[in-house]
Amino acid sequence: MKLCPKVNLEFTFDVISYNQEALQEYSYHHRCQQPPWAGCSASDSMAMKHQKTTLIEAITQEEARLARLDAERAVILGRLGGLREQLSAFDAEPTPPQELSTLTSTEKIVLFRSLFRGRGDVFPKLWISRNGDRKGYMPSCANDGNYTLCGKRKTPRIKCSDCGHQAYIPVSDEVIREHLQGKQTIGV
Repeated sequence: MKLCPKVNLEFTFDVISYNQEALQEYSYHHRCQQPPWAGCSASDSMAMKHQKTTLIEAITQEEARLARLDAERAVILGRLGGLREQLSAFDAEPTPPQELSTLTSTEKIVLFRSLFRGRGDVFPKLWISRNGDRKGYMPSCANDGNYTLCGKRKTPRIKCSDCGHQAYIPVSDEVIREHLQGKQTIGV
């Protein structure tokens, strides 16, 4: 379908094809800063504007299709990465099943004592404030919690090192057993 004698554009379905002369003619007019319908009659000019609108719509449709393809490509790449991870899991060496310890609890305590050493006459015990915002370690004392003897509970407060009622608890197998069982947290 010819719309202007200077420019020959042919439309077939939704595919736009240009012949070589029309492309060169458009390129020439574009370099001269003139639209391709310059020098055409008014009716030809209206037809060219319609063609321009059609071209803009076709470009918009193709850009939208390209955006959909980009999104689909991203999804496919994600799936492909997951499949590759699954495949690499087959290639990795299987981890051997963990063997259960054959040590008795007494042997575990002996092992713990051989690995961790500290003072034997006293050990630090973890304390946490009621609202949980503060925590620290203090010497474990048999009088801790006894409000009549413990200087921390009285006003003015007395440090454990200055207390006259010190009854520090030595490290024993029972203390280590409770630590290993998670009943209390001790320092070394």
